[in-house]
Amino acid sequence: MDEERLKNEYRYFLKNEKALLAKYPEKYVIIHNQEVTDALDDESEAIKLGVEKYGYGYFLVQKCTSNKEIPQFYGRVSFEAYESIRV
Repeated sequence: MDEERLKNEYRYFLKNEKALLAKYPEKYVIIHNQEVTDALDDESEAIKLGVEKYGYGYFLVQKCTSNKEIPQFYGRVSFEAYESIRV
């Protein structure tokens, strides 16, 4: 369940990436239930807030940037092949 939930959150990010980048440039967004709930400047603070609000494995923290980086997932699950996630 947790893995599928995070995949859905990441699909939401990919589908809305351009709009999110325009609205939250260089911010770390917390995505929960396919909705941006918070946007912060600091990655650690975003993770901490996500855990406080939703618990491990129930949210995604993703940086909105035009600089493509390898996505990082936080929670009780891991992604071995994130490339296979399609919008």
